[in-house]
Amino acid sequence: MKQEYPDGPRINLPLVIIGQMLPRFFPFDPLGFGLGIARQFGDIAYYRVGPLRVYQLSHPDLARQVLVEQPEKFDKPKLMKRAFRPFAGEGLLTSDGAFWKQQRKLMAPAFHHRQLEIYSDVMVTHALRMAESFTDGEIREIGAEMAKLTLGIVVKSLFGAELPPEAGDISRSMNAVFDAASQRVNSVLQLPSWLPTSRKRRTLAKLDAMFQTIIRARRASADSHDDLLSVLLAAVDEDSGARMSDQQLRDEMMTFFLAGHETTAVALTWIW
Repeated sequence: MKQEYPDGPRINLPLVIIGQMLPRFFPFDPLGFGLGIARQFGDIAYYRVGPLRVYQLSHPDLARQVLVEQPEKFDKPKLMKRAFRPFAGEGLLTSDGAFWKQQRKLMAPAFHHRQLEIYSDVMVTHALRMAESFTDGEIREIGAEMAKLTLGIVVKSLFGAELPPEAGDISRSMNAVFDAASQRVNSVLQLPSWLPTSRKRRTLAKLDAMFQTIIRARRASADSHDDLLSVLLAAVDEDSGARMSDQQLRDEMMTFFLAGHETTAVALTWIW
Protein backbone atom coordinates (compact mmCIF):
# COMPACT_ATOMS: atom_id res chain seq x y z
CA MET A 1 0.00 0.00 0.00
CA LYS A 2 1.37 3.38 -1.05
CA GLN A 3 2.13 5.72 1.85
CA GLU A 4 0.06 8.91 1.60
CA TYR A 5 2.39 11.18 3.61
CA PRO A 6 6.11 11.16 4.48
CA ASP A 7 7.10 10.02 7.96
CA GLY A 8 7.30 12.56 10.74
CA PRO A 9 6.85 13.14 14.46
CA ARG A 10 3.58 13.01 16.36
CA ILE A 11 2.99 16.39 17.98
CA ASN A 12 1.25 16.66 21.35
CA LEU A 13 -1.12 19.57 20.65
CA PRO A 14 -2.11 20.26 24.31
CA LEU A 15 1.57 20.65 25.22
CA VAL A 16 2.11 22.98 22.27
CA ILE A 17 -0.82 25.16 23.33
CA ILE A 18 0.37 25.28 26.94
CA GLY A 19 3.87 26.19 25.76
CA GLN A 20 2.53 29.07 23.63
CA MET A 21 0.38 30.34 26.49
CA LEU A 22 3.26 30.11 28.99
CA PRO A 23 6.45 30.66 26.93
CA ARG A 24 8.39 31.84 29.98
CA PHE A 25 7.99 28.46 31.67
CA PHE A 26 8.04 26.29 28.52
CA PRO A 27 10.60 27.88 26.15
CA PHE A 28 10.59 26.51 22.61
CA ASP A 29 13.74 26.04 20.50
CA PRO A 30 12.53 26.04 16.86
CA LEU A 31 16.00 25.44 15.42
CA GLY A 32 16.65 22.47 17.68
CA PHE A 33 13.16 21.15 16.92
CA GLY A 34 13.69 21.33 13.16
CA LEU A 35 17.17 19.82 13.27
CA GLY A 36 15.92 16.96 15.43
CA ILE A 37 13.21 16.16 12.89
CA ALA A 38 15.72 16.27 10.02
CA ARG A 39 18.09 13.89 11.81
CA GLN A 40 15.32 11.41 12.61
CA PHE A 41 13.17 11.52 9.46
CA GLY A 42 15.49 12.74 6.70
CA ASP A 43 15.10 15.37 3.98
CA ILE A 44 11.28 15.35 3.89
CA ALA A 45 9.11 15.06 7.00
CA TYR A 46 5.39 15.58 7.56
CA TYR A 47 3.50 16.32 10.75
CA ARG A 48 0.34 18.05 11.99
CA VAL A 49 -0.01 20.68 14.68
CA GLY A 50 -3.73 20.99 15.22
CA PRO A 51 -5.19 22.31 11.94
CA LEU A 52 -1.74 23.01 10.47
CA ARG A 53 -0.20 20.48 8.07
CA VAL A 54 3.57 20.89 7.94
CA TYR A 55 6.03 19.57 5.36
CA GLN A 56 9.62 20.13 6.48
CA LEU A 57 12.20 20.16 3.67
CA SER A 58 15.78 19.84 4.88
CA HIS A 59 17.82 19.62 1.68
CA PRO A 60 18.99 22.59 -0.44
CA ASP A 61 17.87 20.89 -3.67
CA LEU A 62 14.32 20.71 -2.33
CA ALA A 63 14.43 24.35 -1.26
CA ARG A 64 15.61 25.29 -4.74
CA GLN A 65 12.77 23.32 -6.31
CA VAL A 66 10.20 25.23 -4.25
CA LEU A 67 11.76 28.70 -4.38
CA VAL A 68 13.43 28.80 -7.82
CA GLU A 69 12.49 26.00 -10.19
CA GLN A 70 8.75 25.59 -9.56
CA PRO A 71 7.54 28.49 -7.37
CA GLU A 72 4.25 28.71 -9.27
CA LYS A 73 3.22 25.34 -7.78
CA PHE A 74 3.51 26.54 -4.18
CA ASP A 75 1.47 29.20 -2.38
CA LYS A 76 2.49 31.17 0.69
CA PRO A 77 0.72 29.98 3.87
CA LYS A 78 -2.57 31.76 4.59
CA LEU A 79 -1.42 32.29 8.17
CA MET A 80 1.62 34.28 6.99
CA LYS A 81 -0.46 36.34 4.57
CA ARG A 82 -2.94 37.29 7.30
CA ALA A 83 -0.13 38.30 9.61
CA PHE A 84 2.07 40.29 7.23
CA ARG A 85 -0.18 41.68 4.50
CA PRO A 86 -1.60 44.50 6.64
CA PHE A 87 1.81 46.20 6.50
CA ALA A 88 3.76 44.42 3.71
CA GLY A 89 0.88 44.51 1.20
CA GLU A 90 1.63 42.47 -1.91
CA GLY A 91 5.42 42.52 -1.56
CA LEU A 92 7.62 39.51 -2.27
CA LEU A 93 7.09 38.27 1.28
CA THR A 94 3.33 37.75 0.85
CA SER A 95 2.64 37.51 -2.89
CA ASP A 96 2.80 34.32 -4.94
CA GLY A 97 1.86 32.90 -8.32
CA ALA A 98 2.13 34.94 -11.52
CA PHE A 99 2.24 38.28 -9.67
CA TRP A 100 5.16 37.13 -7.49
CA LYS A 101 7.00 35.89 -10.58
CA GLN A 102 6.55 39.24 -12.36
CA GLN A 103 7.67 41.21 -9.32
CA ARG A 104 10.69 38.97 -8.81
CA LYS A 105 11.65 39.47 -12.46
CA LEU A 106 11.26 43.25 -12.23
CA MET A 107 13.46 43.31 -9.14
CA ALA A 108 16.26 41.20 -10.59
CA PRO A 109 18.31 44.24 -11.81
CA ALA A 110 18.47 45.48 -8.21
CA PHE A 111 20.66 42.47 -7.40
CA HIS A 112 23.08 42.52 -10.33
CA HIS A 113 26.77 42.46 -9.45
CA ARG A 114 27.25 46.21 -9.95
CA GLN A 115 24.40 47.02 -7.57
CA LEU A 116 25.69 44.59 -4.95
CA GLU A 117 29.05 46.38 -5.03
CA ILE A 118 27.27 49.67 -4.35
CA TYR A 119 25.37 48.17 -1.42
CA SER A 120 28.57 46.62 -0.02
CA ASP A 121 30.32 50.00 -0.13
CA VAL A 122 27.45 51.45 1.91
CA MET A 123 27.75 48.63 4.44
CA VAL A 124 31.50 49.06 4.84
CA THR A 125 31.25 52.85 5.18
CA HIS A 126 28.60 52.65 7.90
CA ALA A 127 30.34 49.81 9.75
CA LEU A 128 33.67 51.69 9.82
CA ARG A 129 31.95 54.87 10.97
CA MET A 130 30.38 53.00 13.88
CA ALA A 131 33.61 51.19 14.77
CA GLU A 132 35.48 54.49 14.85
CA SER A 133 32.89 55.89 17.27
CA PHE A 134 33.70 53.20 19.86
CA THR A 135 36.29 53.96 22.55
CA ASP A 136 38.16 51.60 24.88
CA GLY A 137 36.46 50.94 28.20
CA GLU A 138 32.99 52.24 27.35
CA ILE A 139 29.83 50.14 27.61
CA ARG A 140 27.45 49.88 24.64
CA GLU A 141 24.06 48.14 24.37
CA ILE A 142 25.04 46.09 21.34
CA GLY A 143 21.51 45.22 20.20
CA ALA A 144 20.60 48.89 19.95
CA GLU A 145 23.89 49.69 18.21
CA MET A 146 23.36 46.98 15.59
CA ALA A 147 19.77 48.13 15.03
CA LYS A 148 21.03 51.68 14.41
CA LEU A 149 23.75 50.39 12.09
CA THR A 150 21.45 48.24 9.93
CA LEU A 151 18.78 50.95 9.83
CA GLY A 152 21.29 53.44 8.46
CA ILE A 153 22.48 50.95 5.85
CA VAL A 154 18.93 50.07 4.77
CA VAL A 155 17.85 53.71 4.44
CA LYS A 156 20.97 54.58 2.42
CA SER A 157 20.71 51.48 0.19
CA LEU A 158 16.98 51.84 -0.40
CA PHE A 159 16.64 55.59 -0.79
CA GLY A 160 20.15 57.00 -1.12
CA ALA A 161 19.55 59.08 2.01
CA GLU A 162 21.08 59.37 5.44
CA LEU A 163 19.14 58.39 8.54
CA PRO A 164 16.32 60.87 9.32
CA PRO A 165 16.00 62.05 12.95
CA GLU A 166 12.69 60.23 13.49
CA ALA A 167 13.89 56.92 12.03
CA GLY A 168 14.86 55.46 15.41
CA ASP A 169 11.34 55.83 16.81
CA ILE A 170 9.82 54.37 13.63
CA SER A 171 12.27 51.48 13.82
CA ARG A 172 11.35 50.58 17.40
CA SER A 173 7.63 50.73 16.69
CA MET A 174 7.89 48.69 13.48
CA ASN A 175 9.98 46.05 15.22
CA ALA A 176 7.18 45.63 17.75
CA VAL A 177 4.67 45.20 14.91
CA PHE A 178 6.98 42.78 13.11
CA ASP A 179 7.52 40.71 16.26
CA ALA A 180 3.79 40.50 16.89
CA ALA A 181 3.17 39.36 13.30
CA SER A 182 5.92 36.75 13.60
CA GLN A 183 4.34 35.40 16.78
CA ARG A 184 1.04 35.09 14.92
CA VAL A 185 2.71 33.12 12.13
CA ASN A 186 4.30 30.70 14.60
CA SER A 187 1.13 30.16 16.62
CA VAL A 188 -1.30 27.28 16.14
CA LEU A 189 -3.91 29.35 17.99
CA GLN A 190 -6.10 31.90 16.22
CA LEU A 191 -4.69 34.99 17.89
CA PRO A 192 -6.53 38.31 17.81
CA SER A 193 -5.39 40.98 15.37
CA TRP A 194 -1.70 41.75 15.70
CA LEU A 195 -2.39 45.43 15.05
CA PRO A 196 -4.70 46.52 17.85
CA THR A 197 -3.21 49.80 19.01
CA SER A 198 -3.64 53.28 17.64
CA ARG A 199 0.10 53.83 18.17
CA LYS A 200 0.98 51.06 15.70
CA ARG A 201 -1.59 52.34 13.21
CA ARG A 202 -0.02 55.79 13.46
CA THR A 203 3.42 54.26 12.95
CA LEU A 204 2.29 52.52 9.76
CA ALA A 205 0.63 55.71 8.53
CA LYS A 206 3.82 57.66 9.20
CA LEU A 207 5.94 55.10 7.38
CA ASP A 208 3.49 54.95 4.47
CA ALA A 209 3.60 58.72 4.14
CA MET A 210 7.41 58.66 4.17
CA PHE A 211 7.54 56.05 1.41
CA GLN A 212 4.95 57.80 -0.75
CA THR A 213 6.72 61.16 -0.41
CA ILE A 214 10.06 59.63 -1.41
CA ILE A 215 8.53 57.74 -4.37
CA ARG A 216 6.71 60.81 -5.72
CA ALA A 217 9.79 62.99 -5.35
CA ARG A 218 11.98 60.43 -7.10
CA ARG A 219 9.53 60.08 -10.02
CA ALA A 220 9.53 63.86 -10.46
CA SER A 221 13.32 64.17 -10.26
CA ALA A 222 15.65 64.04 -13.23
CA ASP A 223 18.67 63.27 -11.04
CA SER A 224 20.27 59.82 -11.21
CA HIS A 225 20.72 57.68 -8.11
CA ASP A 226 22.34 54.33 -7.37
CA ASP A 227 19.89 53.17 -4.70
CA LEU A 228 17.41 50.31 -4.82
CA LEU A 229 14.37 52.55 -5.34
CA SER A 230 15.86 54.06 -8.51
CA VAL A 231 16.57 50.60 -9.93
CA LEU A 232 12.99 49.52 -9.27
CA LEU A 233 11.58 52.72 -10.77
CA ALA A 234 13.51 52.02 -13.97
CA ALA A 235 12.61 48.33 -14.16
CA VAL A 236 10.44 47.29 -17.12
CA ASP A 237 8.89 43.89 -17.79
CA GLU A 238 10.34 42.71 -21.11
CA ASP A 239 7.17 40.86 -22.12
CA SER A 240 4.42 43.29 -21.14
CA GLY A 241 6.30 46.59 -20.86
CA ALA A 242 4.79 47.04 -17.39
CA ARG A 243 6.44 49.05 -14.64
CA MET A 244 5.80 48.99 -10.91
CA SER A 245 2.99 51.17 -9.64
CA ASP A 246 3.47 53.45 -6.62
CA GLN A 247 1.63 50.90 -4.48
CA GLN A 248 3.87 48.06 -5.66
CA LEU A 249 6.95 50.16 -4.96
CA ARG A 250 5.63 50.99 -1.51
CA ASP A 251 4.98 47.31 -0.70
CA GLU A 252 8.46 46.23 -1.80
CA MET A 253 10.12 49.13 0.03
CA MET A 254 8.25 48.20 3.21
CA THR A 255 9.29 44.55 2.82
CA PHE A 256 12.96 45.38 2.31
CA PHE A 257 12.92 48.02 5.03
CA LEU A 258 11.80 45.47 7.60
CA ALA A 259 13.61 42.38 6.32
CA GLY A 260 16.91 44.22 5.90
CA HIS A 261 16.77 45.98 9.24
CA GLU A 262 15.41 43.89 12.11
CA THR A 263 16.56 40.40 11.09
CA THR A 264 20.07 41.58 10.14
CA ALA A 265 20.45 43.49 13.40
CA VAL A 266 19.49 40.38 15.37
CA ALA A 267 22.00 38.26 13.41
CA LEU A 268 24.79 40.79 14.07
CA THR A 269 23.90 40.91 17.76
CA TRP A 270 24.21 37.11 17.97
CA ILE A 271 27.62 37.34 16.24
CA TRP A 272 28.81 39.76 18.91
